[in-house]
Amino acid sequence: MTASFLYLFICLIAGIALIVLLTTKYKVPPFFALILSAVLVGLSVQMPIGLMINTIKAGFGNILKLLGLVIVLGTTLGVMLEYTGSINGTYFNYYSLSPFKIYLICTF
Repeated sequence: MTASFLYLFICLIAGIALIVLLTTKYKVPPFFALILSAVLVGLSVQMPIGLMINTIKAGFGNILKLLGLVIVLGTTLGVMLEYTGSINGTYFNYYSLSPFKIYLICTF
C-alpha cells in the first residue's frame, strides 16, 4: 500500500517529536529513543518487519562507518591523557569548589 506524502510527512514529524520527548522529558538514552522511534515510524507507514529491521541496521551501520574513526581517535586521546596523568590536574581544578560554584549548587 502506498501512502500519501502528507501521511509520511506526519509520521516523520511524529517520530522526531517522539525522540525529543523521550530524551528530554523521560531521560531515555538517545540510542534507545532513536531505535524506538525508527520502529514506530516503520510500523506506522506499514513497512514489512524484515525490511524495517534491515533498513534500521543499514542506517546505523552507515553512521558508524562515518563516525567510527572519530570515536576511536577520541578514545585513544582520552586513554593517552589518562595514562600520562595530565587529566588529573584538569579534573581537580575543574571540580574544586569555589564560592561561585557553591552559589550555583545552592541556587538550583
